[in-house]
Amino acid sequence: MNKAPCHKAYVNYQRIRALCPLDRGAYKLKEAHSSLEKILRGFDNIVAYRKRKTKAAYGEVDLGGFLARESPTRLRKTPVMLAELTAYKVLPGLKALTGDGVSIQAMNEQLVCFEKFIEDFIPECDAAYRDLKAPITQEYERLNDGSSELIWLTRKLMSRVNVFLDIYEESS
Repeated sequence: MNKAPCHKAYVNYQRIRALCPLDRGAYKLKEAHSSLEKILRGFDNIVAYRKRKTKAAYGEVDLGGFLARESPTRLRKTPVMLAELTAYKVLPGLKALTGDGVSIQAMNEQLVCFEKFIEDFIPECDAAYRDLKAPITQEYERLNDGSSELIWLTRKLMSRVNVFLDIYEESS
């Protein structure tokens, strides 16, 4: 069993991004923000769907890019998706903000902080991935009561993206 699929995904997506580096980063950070919003909406849609008294034929309801029957798979893949997003869009987007007019000094200050963030974030994603090996009903309950690690990880990454977008907005 792969004990660190998020770390593996992070390294792999860094390698993929290196093949096509960014000249500008703000658009990639905006894409990341949009992806994170979609992930959070998906969590809300899962909760809302599960609360319905009458459900459409199992699994045929679109919950925002995935069908209801795909919810367990979607939830279990979320930690890996966050690692991929970090490596492919967020980190390179931050590094390329200088192409959008952000000073090298401001970008480097954020880069040092974000690299420290990543050192903790990717192992946290791996821990969440391992936790999702339990029956998925437990994750449904955590989503319902707001205690889901997936929500916390997604919001944690989104808060960093928001900081980077604010720095971009201030410089333009």
